[in-house]
Amino acid sequence: MPHMISSKMAAELRKRGAVISSSFNAENENNKELTKVSSTISTRKMKSCLVFAITIFYLSLFWFVLSSHRQLPSVKKMFESALNEFSEERARKHLDTITSFGPRPTGSYACEVQAVEYILAELQNIKRLTNNDLAMDIDIQRPSGSFSLNFLDSLTSYYHNVTNIAARIGPKKNFPPQHTILVNAHFDSVPGSPGASDDAVSCATMLEVLRCLVQSDEGQITHGIIFLFNGAEENILQASHGFITQHKWAHTVKAFVNLEAAGAGEKYNILGRTWSCWA
Repeated sequence: MPHMISSKMAAELRKRGAVISSSFNAENENNKELTKVSSTISTRKMKSCLVFAITIFYLSLFWFVLSSHRQLPSVKKMFESALNEFSEERARKHLDTITSFGPRPTGSYACEVQAVEYILAELQNIKRLTNNDLAMDIDIQRPSGSFSLNFLDSLTSYYHNVTNIAARIGPKKNFPPQHTILVNAHFDSVPGSPGASDDAVSCATMLEVLRCLVQSDEGQITHGIIFLFNGAEENILQASHGFITQHKWAHTVKAFVNLEAAGAGEKYNILGRTWSCWA
């Protein structure tokens, strides 16, 4: 009899244990489900916060650009600015004229004749404006030469009679200057493009800056400045090579500023390799 009661108790205990175990497993599953739901909610909250932060960032950036644009100074007209002030209207006139010649690939009539004649004429006009404390000379160079293109499987670039137009200013008391800063831009363009941003706008800017400098107050310029307009940049810097290796003023250059455009480019396949060409 006691043995039978013990067996019944054991069976009851096993039954209750199974119920408890089942209840525990169910609770465990519920906890996992709650954890999963909580994790999903947290992820959604993080994504929402990230989207909100990005939206706020771009709205703030847009507001900053818009407010900064409204604070830009008004365009300086030719007859509203002082003689030594940069005039956007004058610079735009140079840009419109140079681009009106159309595409200016090296060797073309537009590059070698029209653009060259215009820049030389403007430099001569600027030279006549030079104040009594400054001196200015103009030189046109037609270099020929060659250099290795190591990044193109060691091909060699040859050039013949490319064009450099250089203008140099400095204090008259120690002219010609022994130390100069070189400011450079190119007036040639790729075929099929008028090259307004690449790089006629820089040539126009240089012409106007040069005009301002030669009409500046006494003592503002203490060293020499060379303004180089080169006509063979798109041929992988041929005119620049001609200037720095052959021009009589090149040895005086101690620093330089290159005015150039940068933007969306095109990719070309040359000798089985892809190269990016920036406009």
